[in-house]
Parts: sequence; C-alpha cells; structure tokens
Amino acid sequence: MEIYVYSAGVSQQHDYFWQKNTDNRPEPTNEPSQVTKFKYLLENESPSLLLVRDRNQLLLLVTGMKASQRKDYRGRTIRNSVAWISEDDQENEQQLRGIAILALQGQLDNSIDNAIKNGGEYGFEVSFNDFINIKVPTTQNSNPTKACMLAENSNSNRETLANLLLSERLPKEQHDTEALVVVTGIKAENTLKEAGVWRGLSTLVQNKVFLPYTPPYKKIPETVQRKEGKNIRIAIILLASIGLLALISLFFFRDFPSTQSIKPISQSSMTLAAISLGGQYIVRNDTNGNFLVQNLMGTTTSSLASEVQLAKVSSLAISSDGKTIIGGDTDGQVWLWYEQSKNKFHGQPFKKKHQGEVLSVAISQDGKKIVSSGADGTVFVWNRQGEVVDETNITNSNRNGKLSK
Repeated sequence: MEIYVYSAGVSQQHDYFWQKNTDNRPEPTNEPSQVTKFKYLLENESPSLLLVRDRNQLLLLVTGMKASQRKDYRGRTIRNSVAWISEDDQENEQQLRGIAILALQGQLDNSIDNAIKNGGEYGFEVSFNDFINIKVPTTQNSNPTKACMLAENSNSNRETLANLLLSERLPKEQHDTEALVVVTGIKAENTLKEAGVWRGLSTLVQNKVFLPYTPPYKKIPETVQRKEGKNIRIAIILLASIGLLALISLFFFRDFPSTQSIKPISQSSMTLAAISLGGQYIVRNDTNGNFLVQNLMGTTTSSLASEVQLAKVSSLAISSDGKTIIGGDTDGQVWLWYEQSKNKFHGQPFKKKHQGEVLSVAISQDGKKIVSSGADGTVFVWNRQGEVVDETNITNSNRNGKLSK
C-alpha cells in the first residue's frame, strides 16, 4: 500500500508538498494522479474524506486535519492530508474502510499529527511506520446497499456513515472509475450527483438524513471536466463571435473619427480590486475580464475558475491568507471561492438572499464571517457554509442612521 502525506514546515521556504513512503531518503514527490483526478469533489479548506475506485485501485484521501502544535511562519495551524492507495482487494478494502471510520469519528487526527514532526531538509518528517501501526476497527463484509444516497454533513450522518462502512462492503465495481464516499464542506449537491457518489455528505446538501437519488450514467471525473472545459470553450467562441459582429456593425453603420482606437471588449462590466487585511494579497480583474490573485510579498499569481466571469461580479473581498475570495454579483448572488489546489481557485454560490445587486462584501480576519450588503437595503452576515447568521434591513423610514432588524 502506498501512503502519501501532504504537509508543510514552519519556515517560509518550507511550503506544502507531498511525501511518499519509500525506502529512499524522504523528498518531495508529485501529487498522486488519483488525487489530482478526484479532488474537485472536495472543499479542501474543511476536513474532508474521499474514497474512490480507479482502475482496480482504491484511494482513500483524508484532508484538512489540524496539527496540534505545528504552525507555519505566519502563526497559522498547519493542516495535514494523507492519501492511501492500494490494489482493490478485500483485505485492502477492509483496511481503508477502517481508516475512513476513524476519520469520520474524529479519531484519526491525533495519530496523523503524532506521525509528522518538524525538522529535516524539507521542513517536516514523517514516521510512516506509525501509519502502518494505526489500529483500525474490524470491518464486516455484508452485502452493500446499492442505492446512491446523499445527506447534509452533520455529526449524526457521519456516525451513520461510519456504521455503514463498519458492516458493509463497498459496492461492486460497475465502472473503471467511480466515486464511492465523499464527505466535505461547501460542495454543490449536483456535483456529487453527476459523479454518481454512492454515499455523500456536504454542507450544501439539504437532506437532514440520507435519501436516495437516481444518478445519471456515471461520468468519470475526466468526462465531467472535459464537458466543463467544452462548455467554457463554447462560451468563449460565442462571446468572440458576438464581439466580432458588433465591431463589424459599428464599422459599417457609424462614422468614427479617424483618430479613434478600438479597445478590447471586457467580459466584466467594471474594473475591481480588493486587498487583504495585512496588505499581502490583492484580487483584481484584467482588461479581458479574468480575475487574478497576486501575492505582493512574492511573485505568485493565481487565477480564479471560469465561474467568476459568468457571475457578473460587482464587488470583491479577499481573506488575510489569500486563500478565500468573496464576491457579490449584479444578480444578488454572494459567492465564495477557495484555493482548491496551488494557484487555482474554485467556488460555490450561496443561496440567493439579496433581491438586487450586491453592492459590497467583506470577510473577517479569521475567514469565518462574511458580510454582504445589497441595493435592496439588506445586510447579511454569513458563515463559510453559506448560511445566514444575522440579517439587517435598512428601510426607507430609517433615515436617522438607526438600523431596523
């Protein structure tokens, strides 16, 4: 069984990277291809779990486990992630199910934390023998329930899922590649359904208990990503065609002064920029409507995913660590984008509350509270899961500066 650990050292030069259990001297290694393929199903800033089958192999990925003592050079708690990859046989499946049960019950974090220490050439060292010696519960092998089910990510549902993995085998392979178990934070319900997840928990799923759904033909992640890429390319071609037709019409039907220049058409309706608390990160859009995150302390530039341009963003804010971006759009939607992988962002919309354009957004220093104000006179305070925790309405009658709630 291959084991990969993703962590960081305490100094600025010791950023996050993967280490693999090997007889050779520990050194950085590439992200496992299975992790790259399936991590789009997870919200990486929250503790998450992923169990998938991929071409006769099983992958268990547990992310976002907090270190108890280790902090980086900015005083932020380091988060550990671990990937186990094995052949798809009964013994390995039982082992991975047992580890997944420990993660669901909150009993894995300390074992992982104790196996990772500061030090070494690359900032942290891993005792892989400690991983091998983790005591896991003995799982049973009753026939699995074949129905695909989803529910909200809650303590009771995680315990229900742990009991299921304790007693039942994973469903028999129907496709070369399939997502079996996903437990995560702000991940859209449709994303889990399109992947045909056998058991899924997300804070954006509304079901209080596990409810079955009928999955479409199970699309492997590459298929989903190719479709998304194809849709983006089609949208770009359509926008370019419309722009070209508009320029031709202007050329033939309007008189331009000979000195007038043609400027590129921006996909964004306005130019926006925001700076983080502490002044290290800025988020801005360029003349082509693309949104960029820049680290002013270095040379790193990150790009936001394509939904930013589609969202018609009218206001922006960025967290102090540069890993979370909040946007408000002209349709009244509030968005949260998070750093899904290094220098790449992915996001989800919150449930729409504003009845008009979102005029401004802000995020607290710890990144846990979000505030938005709208043209309809409402101010909402949100948590990271997209839930409103406070609401204020500024009515026309309150012209004396007082707020009515």
